Amino acid sequence: MYSALQMNPQADLRTTVFVGNVAVFCTEAEINQLFSTCGEVLEIRLAKSDDFSKHLSYGFVKFSTVAGAQLAMQRLNGAVLCGRTLK
Repeated sequence: MYSALQMNPQADLRTTVFVGNVAVFCTEAEINQLFSTCGEVLEIRLAKSDDFSKHLSYGFVKFSTVAGAQLAMQRLNGAVLCGRTLK
């Protein structure tokens, strides 16, 4: 048995969006609330500090469809979340 990523590694790249300049106090729930306006969010991964006490102001949002990821890139690049402009 293979995961979808093993069968088609490019599929994961097309449905995953990099999110930069995330406020360190911003929660996954707040990120999900914003990004789910563009499509179904499957996963949010925030880069963590070495001691896992906080995230490092960037992460990745994985959508269920390529269309959702593309819409997020169009609509949310430059959006303000938790007082910071997303990149």
